[in-house]
Amino acid sequence: MLNEEGVKEIIERTVVANEQRTQFVKVFFSQEDHSRITKDGKKMKNQLENDKRRMKARGKSGLE
Repeated sequence: MLNEEGVKEIIERTVVANEQRTQFVKVFFSQEDHSRITKDGKKMKNQLENDKRRMKARGKSGLE
């Protein structure tokens, strides 16, 4: 069975872990990063579509 000190240590570790997890999520999924990643993804998708159109206009498939 846990004594009072053991319970306090577990609570303290849990609080610290939750704070670290919250901080990680804030940094990793910040709004700036999300919009930057989305913009990059859209640019790559548009570039791929443009490449497909060019290849089709030349009469070639994109797989060659």
